Amino acid sequence: MVKVSLADTEKIILRGQSCFSLTGESWKPGFLCLTNERLFFSPPNGRIVFQVYLENLIEIKPVIGKFILGLRRRLLNIVYRSRKKERLLQAYFAVNNLEQWEKTIKEAKAEARRQIDVQKRTVEDVLKDLEKKG
Repeated sequence: MVKVSLADTEKIILRGQSCFSLTGESWKPGFLCLTNERLFFSPPNGRIVFQVYLENLIEIKPVIGKFILGLRRRLLNIVYRSRKKERLLQAYFAVNNLEQWEKTIKEAKAEARRQIDVQKRTVEDVLKDLEKKG
């Protein structure tokens, strides 16, 4: 796998070989990577072809779907909110250890939510302090 650049605040939580599809019809082989900020997929060349920030994840669930050559298998289905179009989209991933991926993504999303809440409270506290002094 070609190394993908991460933000200074990002840490890799889980990574593994995967196949990716937006439609459940055509599949791209590559690597799925979960960080403390986002989930992304890149083919072996290292170029990111899919990414979603954890705060935009709506649902993470296993589904039965068609894979390569019509083979039916359990897939990881990700439902997420588009940042640009404000609508719900979905993606499918064929991964080994599907339950581990599902659990770890949900845990990372919950932790990212807690971090956002802490940052929000910190900003609110600063604004209250400024109002008191002002």
